[in-house]
Amino acid sequence: MAHSEQIKDLLAALHAASAAMPNPQKNAKNDHFRNRYADLGAVLECIEQPLKDHGLVLTQTLDVLGNLPVLTTTLWHAPSGQWIAGQVPLLPDKTGPQALGSAITYMRRYAIKSLFAMADEDDDANGATQRVSKPEPFDLVEEALEASKQIKDRKTLAAWWERVRASGFKGEDYKMAHERAEQLGKQLPKAEA
Repeated sequence: MAHSEQIKDLLAALHAASAAMPNPQKNAKNDHFRNRYADLGAVLECIEQPLKDHGLVLTQTLDVLGNLPVLTTTLWHAPSGQWIAGQVPLLPDKTGPQALGSAITYMRRYAIKSLFAMADEDDDANGATQRVSKPEPFDLVEEALEASKQIKDRKTLAAWWERVRASGFKGEDYKMAHERAEQLGKQLPKAEA
């Protein structure tokens, strides 16, 4: 992996953005292997808003090293100009543009998931032994902010944040909720070990 001379600001933004990213839901089916997976669209949907909120830009370009096609994934921190980048060779099973296109899509998905330490989650089963209920989303960010006034400990803060994430707030609404979560995180006592 290559990177700019300085990456301190980028790492801080990456840390904050990753904390706001849900894992992608398995939404596609692979008939050949008889399994389900999160497609590229599901992965991109998970990263879009957190990247915007923290001044990060992801680019993925196709390059050639020798005769080998290579996918270059670069994460940029827009305010500072700092960046990190990695390359992976594309080795399609067959020849032709469709095989190369499939290899590009496959490696784009895995490069993103690797960069942000993501794992696919089942959307129809939360494990064989336990069923987890989905948090009830807030209708409005104002409702979420009002509810945050009742938070007295970190466990309640975590449950509130899950409701915020389930609400799918974007833009200014997400920013307000995120700032409130950070404020509460600084005010609440640390959990005892």
